[in-house]
Amino acid sequence: MDGVPRPESRLVSPPTEGKLQFSWAALDPDAETEGAAVEDGFEYPGYLLFNEIVHVQEIGFDGPQTIGEELSTFGDGTPTNPSKGFRQLDLSEEVDVRVFETESFAPVVEDMQSFEYIAEDYGTQMEFVTGEGDRQQGRPRSLDRAHIHWHWPDYFFVQGSQSVAEAAAEEIVSELDLDSADVQRFTFDNDFFLWMYKKNHDGDPLSESLDLLKWTDAEATGDLPYLGSSTEVQESEDVGRSIPILVAVLRNMDLASLEGIFEVGSYAMTASIGSQGKVHVKSEQTVQKASNIARVFLSNLFLHELTNLYENWKTLDPEEKYPHPSFFSSLWDNASEQGANLDMDFDRVVEEYAAKRGESAEDYDFDFGN
Repeated sequence: MDGVPRPESRLVSPPTEGKLQFSWAALDPDAETEGAAVEDGFEYPGYLLFNEIVHVQEIGFDGPQTIGEELSTFGDGTPTNPSKGFRQLDLSEEVDVRVFETESFAPVVEDMQSFEYIAEDYGTQMEFVTGEGDRQQGRPRSLDRAHIHWHWPDYFFVQGSQSVAEAAAEEIVSELDLDSADVQRFTFDNDFFLWMYKKNHDGDPLSESLDLLKWTDAEATGDLPYLGSSTEVQESEDVGRSIPILVAVLRNMDLASLEGIFEVGSYAMTASIGSQGKVHVKSEQTVQKASNIARVFLSNLFLHELTNLYENWKTLDPEEKYPHPSFFSSLWDNASEQGANLDMDFDRVVEEYAAKRGESAEDYDFDFGN
């Protein structure tokens, strides 16, 4: 298993028969959710893995309810004409009885419209035996699924495997006839992760409603001879003080991903964030014991706050957006206190961030202990 459950499958007879002859379940029950959840009859595809975060800048609809009217409805196809389409998920109607502390979800529930994208795929012709023992010819049919959660009017989050999430996003853009210039696939600037690192390092919350309580995993990419093209730290008690990450940042490598325990309002959630826009909310902390519907709303609450945080970060003044060289000096001190031999030149990182702040490296006097 690659972390994504196998598609739902069944075997269909040739199109001349016109009906289903045999079926089986090919879903991996262990991959439906990552931890023990309260049963509520609702299932989501795979993990709480969001491979597409899409920002819609302009949309020509009066309100979120009209989106469902414009999307095609999924119906059974045939091997020669596979079907794809959508069905609406009325999750908000369930939240009052399924989700604890409902009032905390109000910003998400009020404007969120959810849909399931379903696409058929038919395999090659094969012989099978029916329940009555008859031999017949048929083609296996699989259903790829992804869930789309639209936060009107600005964003929709697509939950599902990478390929199916991409297909779902492209189908929405096509069916709603959205201008490609008004649709932006979300990615996170590496400096946004560095800003989050500094906030965590200084003990400051990320915002009034979102905080990084504990930083547990990180990956940095770049060019460092003895660390290679990338370095990764996992399950650390404090990634911000780990030697590989300290050295990577001081050598101006890019932070490519970050994982930690976040606090959203009164809820603690473990999530990993990748620079390419992939967000995985783990079934830990508050999410672990929540029902499936509650997990979806908790995940969307986190994504809602994260995207707002990123948009606000992009508008910050350079002095707030990029770290002062004293931050790098502090990292050098942390590494030195742990016995690291940092016989390296850090002028490059100082010069780059001085320029980003609209300042000159000559204004600083940091020799990092040399």
